[in-house]
Parts: sequence; C-alpha cells; structure tokens
Amino acid sequence: MNFGVLLYHEVNELAAFGIYSVLALAQKITEKELNVFTLAKSRKSIITDGGLIVTPQYAFASSHSPDVLIIPGGAGVFKVAKDKQLVEYFTRLEPNLKLLITVSSGAILAGDLGFLYNKRLSAPLALHDAIESYEVLSVSGNRITKDDRYWSGSSPTGSIEIGLELLVEYYGTTIANQVAKKLGIASQQGLF
Repeated sequence: MNFGVLLYHEVNELAAFGIYSVLALAQKITEKELNVFTLAKSRKSIITDGGLIVTPQYAFASSHSPDVLIIPGGAGVFKVAKDKQLVEYFTRLEPNLKLLITVSSGAILAGDLGFLYNKRLSAPLALHDAIESYEVLSVSGNRITKDDRYWSGSSPTGSIEIGLELLVEYYGTTIANQVAKKLGIASQQGLF
C-alpha cells in the first residue's frame, strides 16, 4: 500500500513527519507491502514553518499513486490551496484514494478542494468557523475523527496517533504495538 505525505512551503514539521516516522518505522518491520513517501509540486526543497529544509522524494508528475494521501497542516496551507497544479493533481487523484487524511489545518486545503462536503472531522478550534463554511456535517476538536474514506486529526501532535491508527487499520495491532514500543510510546487503552 502506498502512503503519500504532501509537502509544501511552511508545512508543519510534526504534522508531516510524525505520521511519516510511524509509517517509515513500520515499513522496516513488516513483511506486508508498505511504501511511505513524500510528494510535492516539484522536487525543489521546501522550507517548513519551523525553517527546516526538506527535499520531497517525488514530484506530482513522477510520484507513485498513493492509496492513502496525508495532507498535513501548516502556515503555508492557505497559499498552497490556490495552486492550480496542486488542485488539478488532487482532483484527479481523490476518486481513487482508499483514504484521505488531514492533520490540523490540512483540513483547509481539503475543504478548498471540495473534499469536506457532508463529512465529520476534527480540526483546531480556531479553524472551526472557516471549516463549517465547507458544508461539513460536524467539526470537533477530537484528536481523531474517522468518517468513511476521510480521517482527520485536530492537532499536529495527533499525527503520530493517526499513524498508529493507520497501522491498526491496515497492518494489525501487533505491528502498531511494535512501532509504538520502538517510539517509546507505552501501550495505552484508547490510544490506538
């Protein structure tokens, strides 16, 4: 299964790389097919909202087709939502996705692309009014909300938890527990 993590200028590091780290670690320990990668409009390096310089593994044109697309939040989400090439790529990609995941303000991009209509989701409290304009069923501050083919997390810190939930969903609790243990996360009731 292919997991693509979108990168763009001013993406939040924790929102993007928390989930990436969970999946990359699972990729090393599972025998099942798991391919996690970063993708962006081009392979040019991006600068995260914390100043980290990162080079995406793939440009849209050369990327594997993700089964699961992760849209992390960050200060740059408002600018990237207006990018014509990104809009065209996502519009073409979305019908074939098994799962679309937004982390924090990544929901703004999904909303601008028309992917939130009639959905239940989690997002930061400060964005609830803006997100409600996308005609969602509900928006909450819950750490994670799962609505059919759309999952969302309300904060960048939930990125790791979403990654563990993905492992449970597609690879089972044994792999999720192994990854949690390697990350130093104690198994907790209700965490995943």
